[in-house]
Amino acid sequence: MDYNFSPSFKLGSLNVNNVIKAFKERIEIYYLKPIKILNEKRCGFAATALLASLIDIMAKTENHNATKKNGEQYINWIKENLRFKSQLANNFYINFRCGLLHAGCIESGG
Repeated sequence: MDYNFSPSFKLGSLNVNNVIKAFKERIEIYYLKPIKILNEKRCGFAATALLASLIDIMAKTENHNATKKNGEQYINWIKENLRFKSQLANNFYINFRCGLLHAGCIESGG
């Protein structure tokens, strides 16, 4: 079975010539578009959970250092790209990302 990587690209069809286009389409269609729709419908909880997953993908894509733990990659990514201070980045990771994706709720009052 050949799975979809994005709406227009099968996983098995990815190559050096189309992977950037496929990745961009994947992010736009599977993440950004649903986040926008969820926000418009005032479904912030679901939008934030999807956004937290998107940040995971971006952090892992940018940082190929297999020795870094996921949390460290995630926190560094939001500090560098969203300009969060260290404490806010750490709180977002623990309370929002981990809370939403592992416990289904925002931890410690967010």
